Amino acid sequence: IYVRAAAVGDGDAMPPLAKNMAHAQGAAALSSWIQGLNEAEFQPAMGPGPQARYVRLKSITGRRSYAAVAEFAILDANGERIPFGQVTASYLRENGSGGFEPGPLVTGSEPSEATDGNDGASTNFWQTPSTAGAPVHPHYLVMDLGSTREVGGFKYFPRLTSENGRIYQYQVDYSTNGTTWTPWNSGVWENVATAYEFNPGYNKRPARVQVAGPATEVMGPFDVTVAFDMDVENFAASDFVVTGGTVQKLRGSGYYYVARISPSTGSTSVQVSIPANVADPIFKTGKGRLGKGSRASTTFSVVVVPDTIAPSQPLDLTADPDLQSVALTWNPASDNVGVTGYRIYRGSGMDPIATVTGTTYNDTGLDPETSYFYRVAAVDNAGNLSDESQLTVSTDADSAPPSVPGSLAADPDVISVTLSWDASDDNVAVTGYRIRRGTQVLGTVPGTLYTDTGLDPVTSYLYRVAAVDAAGNLSDEGSLAADPDLTSVALSWAASTDDVGVTGYRIYRGSGDDPIATVTGTTYNETGLDPETSYLYRVAAVDGAGNVSAESQLMVSTDPDDEAPSLPGSLAADPDVTTVDLTWTASTDNVALDGYRIERGDTVLATVQGLSFRDSGLSDATAYIYKVIAIDISGNETPATISVTTDADGSAPDAPGDLAAEESVTAIKLTWTVPFDNIGVTSYQVSRDGHPIATVNGTSYDDTGLEPNTLFSYQVSAVDARNNISTAASINASTDPDLVPPTTPGELTATPSMNSIQLSWLASTDPVGVGVDRYRISRNGSVVGSVTGLTFTDTGLESGIEYHYAVVAIDEADNVSLVPATLSIETFSDSETPSPPGDLMAEADYAAIHLSWTAATDNIGVVGYEIRLSGQETPIATVTTLGYSVEGLAGGTAYTFEVRAKDAENHLSMPATVTKTTLGFTDWLADHELAGEASGDSDGGGLDNFAEYRLGMDPKDPLDDQTFHLASTMTSSSLEIVLPELKPVGHYYLHASSSPAALTAVENRILTLTPEAIEALPAEQRDHYVVEIPLAGDRKFVVLIFEPLPE
Repeated sequence: IYVRAAAVGDGDAMPPLAKNMAHAQGAAALSSWIQGLNEAEFQPAMGPGPQARYVRLKSITGRRSYAAVAEFAILDANGERIPFGQVTASYLRENGSGGFEPGPLVTGSEPSEATDGNDGASTNFWQTPSTAGAPVHPHYLVMDLGSTREVGGFKYFPRLTSENGRIYQYQVDYSTNGTTWTPWNSGVWENVATAYEFNPGYNKRPARVQVAGPATEVMGPFDVTVAFDMDVENFAASDFVVTGGTVQKLRGSGYYYVARISPSTGSTSVQVSIPANVADPIFKTGKGRLGKGSRASTTFSVVVVPDTIAPSQPLDLTADPDLQSVALTWNPASDNVGVTGYRIYRGSGMDPIATVTGTTYNDTGLDPETSYFYRVAAVDNAGNLSDESQLTVSTDADSAPPSVPGSLAADPDVISVTLSWDASDDNVAVTGYRIRRGTQVLGTVPGTLYTDTGLDPVTSYLYRVAAVDAAGNLSDEGSLAADPDLTSVALSWAASTDDVGVTGYRIYRGSGDDPIATVTGTTYNETGLDPETSYLYRVAAVDGAGNVSAESQLMVSTDPDDEAPSLPGSLAADPDVTTVDLTWTASTDNVALDGYRIERGDTVLATVQGLSFRDSGLSDATAYIYKVIAIDISGNETPATISVTTDADGSAPDAPGDLAAEESVTAIKLTWTVPFDNIGVTSYQVSRDGHPIATVNGTSYDDTGLEPNTLFSYQVSAVDARNNISTAASINASTDPDLVPPTTPGELTATPSMNSIQLSWLASTDPVGVGVDRYRISRNGSVVGSVTGLTFTDTGLESGIEYHYAVVAIDEADNVSLVPATLSIETFSDSETPSPPGDLMAEADYAAIHLSWTAATDNIGVVGYEIRLSGQETPIATVTTLGYSVEGLAGGTAYTFEVRAKDAENHLSMPATVTKTTLGFTDWLADHELAGEASGDSDGGGLDNFAEYRLGMDPKDPLDDQTFHLASTMTSSSLEIVLPELKPVGHYYLHASSSPAALTAVENRILTLTPEAIEALPAEQRDHYVVEIPLAGDRKFVVLIFEPLPE
């Protein structure tokens, strides 16, 4: 018994037998398990499948009146599908009398033959006829397996792409003889495109399975091993039955698996088992599925005890502080069951700030320059906490000031000013903004808006705003303000101070190094800008020594321009055949006009600055819609629209110019120049001798494949887009005569035999002509043949003689290649006899011996084999095959045969001999399971067993006895008797009498047919032998007596 087992002794997941033996507990468990094996567990759940030659699918009802099957495959004893080449299919219909008849084929559609019911490809389908009046259910699809064999099931593939013809109610039967049927499977098939397989599992047993695990109690998750005694598939974690726990993970394949089991909280024990039929033995080519289903395992149990052991302390706690975060790291802790995580505490509180599974944690959102106390403890699945690792660490100090408040702006009233600015950025956080008027600090606000009240009317004030962060870092102050308009920006700023004196202010736009202006005051107005555009301004103070201050910066946007230009005026169109000229008067705009965009339909043609546009390349007599759209520099648009139709083209092109011809042997090349057309020539029509031969787009045409030395007349006409055709340009041209012969045939080779030589060569080329027409072959100076191909076999030659050959090529103009290809070769001579045929074997039949042998060898070649009866000079037959059936022999008789090999010189080999006895009556009875019934009539049909043996009938079928009967036809003067099929295996005696009592008397015998006489009859007379019996006014009794030849 081949056993696969799993046993775990110490809780580890164990591999199969070899490693199990390394543990005393595992070995003991394995030994106990093997001793408890039961023979019944190894027995197939079912015996062998039925014996059948025929399997019949009966479509009882379906989705239509006809039936369609993509494939109906029969499974063998192993559960593998029988190759479609070994199965033939036929379609049968009930004939209304309890029998069957062949069903009609579909006409005009494929696939239609019943063979498509089992052709090994389920993407096509077989279908019964579906036209009006076609047969309806039931339909029968019969599979013939060729011989009786054990079958294991079947697989039905419905029609894939449509429900039409799919079978609903079905029945499948099997039979050994095609007459007596046994029900096998029946039911209904759902209307889906998936296959149905009937495979009960004959000769297959379920896979056996064992579950093993720890031999001692466990405190937490543990491994169990699962071993099947054959490779399986479709086994998953969901197939386990676990009480008191869950399956966390399953790994493995084939026959061996390991599952990780986690006990439930509070569980005191865990039971693990595998139910029956959760896995399928795998399929192997040549064996089918190794088994059928799987057995249930015994239940494995293990005791679970509380885990009271805490993990070890996480060591080497370190910290990496930043401005507002601390990154902690530590080494992993260990545990008797397993560490599940780490709790991180900040300060002395009992609640952790986080629990992580790894050995790092980043604590963020902290205050800069602040001390923090951290504790880290490991925790296991039972909640046991380790000793803490502790660490005190300080975050970094904040020394970076915020950025300058941006876009400071002022909105003055009579006695107040409202300031606004963009928020500053800080590496930690901005806490507020300090506002100064002149040198006076007005206050600090958290937002980006401040209103200063109680001011004097018409008075200038200087304001400064600085951002403040939590560490008290103060940003620089900015005072630059802007008042934008549509195309201008007015800048103002507070005056700078200098130890000597400020001489001016440099104004920059963008990031360039060159100022756009230098002013002495604290205002600047820039004009000529684009509307709705953002600009970056920078202002720096400069003193008399050229010292330049830090810059104040401000981003400002001009106001948007939402006013469109005026309509282009007086839009007019002047069409021609292929052009349209547009004109208009100028539009006006509040800022500036950028141009005019021209559109035809949905197509943008151009953008122009002027007041006109020409659109060319148009189709004649075609309506077009144009738009002229005025666009300002802000993209505002105003369209003007006009419709226009181009003039029609009625003018034909001029004739093609300068028509010329370049002549060669089999081609004439025509060339011409492009003629004038008001729109344009689109093609050219070329005619030869008044018949069109081509239409081309270019100005040349090659007319090829012409007869050499022939005059041709050509005409070329131009055609425009409106199919206006010009007058034709004409020219006459002649092909040159073919005076150049073909090249010499290449690489002439020969393959000799005793009486023939086969020549072959490479094709010649005809440099200027229409091609090689034929090859002429000469032997010893005389022409022996002419061929169009590249081979020639010269036959009827003498052996051992040298022959001289020449091959020339001839073209259509009968030019002959100047130099022939030549070759001298000698035919073979033969004086050796072949070897005898090898491995001569004989297979006996009832009236024949079937001979077979392996090929003989010869120095030249074996041409055939003579078969003789031993002692006879005249051969029975001469064949070229490696087998022959000698028929017409006596049954139960020994014959000795000789087989000789023969070569082309009629040399005969030594004979190979074999003796074999034909099968006789006793063998025939044994084949039909009728041993000892030599003299009986086993089927009761009227002919005894020996007569049926001679006539080649079935001794168990009484119906074939009825084929041995007389048929009669009455005429005005005679009675015509038709005999059954005559076989030269006995004597036939026909008796006729007016009295039944004397019917068998010899004197009433009117016909005797011997085996020799039957042999001499033509085949049609053996099948239909007629005897006329004259009528003398009395009645006639007629009987045929068959006397079989004895053995």
